[in-house]
Amino acid sequence: IKSIQRGKADETKPEVFTIEEAKALLTNANKFGLLPWISLGLFCGIRSEEMKRLPAKDIHFDERVIIISAETAKKRARRNITIPDALMAWIAPCIPALKLGGPIVDISQFRKNKKLLLDTVGFKWKDNGLRKSFASYHYAHFQDDTKTAYQMGSSAAMIYAFYRAVVTGADADGFWNLRPELV
Repeated sequence: IKSIQRGKADETKPEVFTIEEAKALLTNANKFGLLPWISLGLFCGIRSEEMKRLPAKDIHFDERVIIISAETAKKRARRNITIPDALMAWIAPCIPALKLGGPIVDISQFRKNKKLLLDTVGFKWKDNGLRKSFASYHYAHFQDDTKTAYQMGSSAAMIYAFYRAVVTGADADGFWNLRPELV
């Protein structure tokens, strides 16, 4: 009898930003008008296209909730996202301007500013890296695929399938404890 060949694993690990890369993005983003974009993506997992449509008036800092309306959401289903402490710490310099309303980021300057940010930090952008980083660090920290899925407007099965064991619990703790004064 010939030996049975083992099939190839069909799981691919999502590419996420390391803690050091996240620090670099966060520390330099405000120079290019991208701090709300970067911090909302990293700490709330909001889809890039949703952030383009998200009006700042839907970010309720006092209540610590972001309302993703049906008009803003990819799947056209409303959801509320809890604002974590890490986001509040990083986005603090932008809160006065965001409270005035308007877009999260200047879309007309977005590509240019993103390139300038990446030139400054010295590494390449990871495809959907902000959202994948959020999912990986959130799931590793809270160990709750349903909670992570709700925040992201996704399914628990999807979170479990793609984001379990991507980062360690220690890395997740480090990510959620990132603060401007600690960088």
